[in-house]
Amino acid sequence: MNFAAIFIVLLSTVTHGNIDKVQFEISPVGLQFIPTDTGDLLTIENDANTIMRCVAQCVKNIACRTVNFDLSINQCSLFTSWSFEGTFYSSSPLSSRSQVGYILQQPAFYMSYLQPCILSFNSINRYLQCVNGTWICPDQYFFDGNVCEYWRSFNQLCQTNEWCDSSEYLTCSTFSNTCQCNSSMLWSGSQCISGQYRSSPVLSIKSHPFLFLACPPGQIGVTFNDLPTSIIIPTGYGGFQWSNMEACSFYSDQRACNTNLNSMNFTRINGNFTLNSLVVYVYSSNLNVTFTGINMGMIVYNYMSTLANTIISILPFNWANIDTMIIESSPQSQTPIINIDNICATT
Repeated sequence: MNFAAIFIVLLSTVTHGNIDKVQFEISPVGLQFIPTDTGDLLTIENDANTIMRCVAQCVKNIACRTVNFDLSINQCSLFTSWSFEGTFYSSSPLSSRSQVGYILQQPAFYMSYLQPCILSFNSINRYLQCVNGTWICPDQYFFDGNVCEYWRSFNQLCQTNEWCDSSEYLTCSTFSNTCQCNSSMLWSGSQCISGQYRSSPVLSIKSHPFLFLACPPGQIGVTFNDLPTSIIIPTGYGGFQWSNMEACSFYSDQRACNTNLNSMNFTRINGNFTLNSLVVYVYSSNLNVTFTGINMGMIVYNYMSTLANTIISILPFNWANIDTMIIESSPQSQTPIINIDNICATT
């Protein structure tokens, strides 16, 4: 924190027979802390008449990381949040005598990470928990190589699945190194959801700029949401090889756009698959779109539809035992005009 004046306080207390030394940073008067998660409030005490006594109460509670102290009402609020897991605000005139105290997080707190432990009354650790004989990060935290950090949310950077908030059903995408929903879910704004959301057989792009569709459980879902925009879709993405397609974005919705004027296809890398459904976006009037299912070079399914401009179509194919899907359009246009999204398949 870049405060005009900062005081560093080193306090010690005896916790279950262990001397616990905690370094606190104290803000200038006139600031208060608001945690991102309001559930992080541990307790409110009204018998601390100085910021130092408020901090001392925090030291005694091993779950405490940050405190608010309001001298005008002698109120001390204890939070489990680290200072960076919330926001510092200038106090209102009625509480302009408030201050914030918080523990300075350091890698030294986590020197025992993955070391053996014995869960007992005298083996309490303020920053780690003893699980199955090993010191690990507290629940909802992950180890980044230096310290325990709170779970990452949707679209935030990650290295492994452990970095992502599993309560939101997020996993770490190997293509974008960001936390994304798994293949059968899509992001609702607060968590990953399964099934269909805001969908119907045919929608107008003008009134519904993107379609929010997830695959039923048990099906592979390919949404392109975890790919950077404007890259050629890499071989192996979703278990397929892609031809004449790149990732593109419309109204914050990731899709696959055709890079060839009238043809694109995708092939299952290992074996056959059943194409259950996909979403098609068309940006041309009276375009003939032909869908062809191939197995070992032989045409096993063929379907043609005339799709109009600004139309989204959810096409339920249920084509079994194909290895390749070809999508072609005519007449040939001057620019690529077909997008696909939300492929649902079974292998």
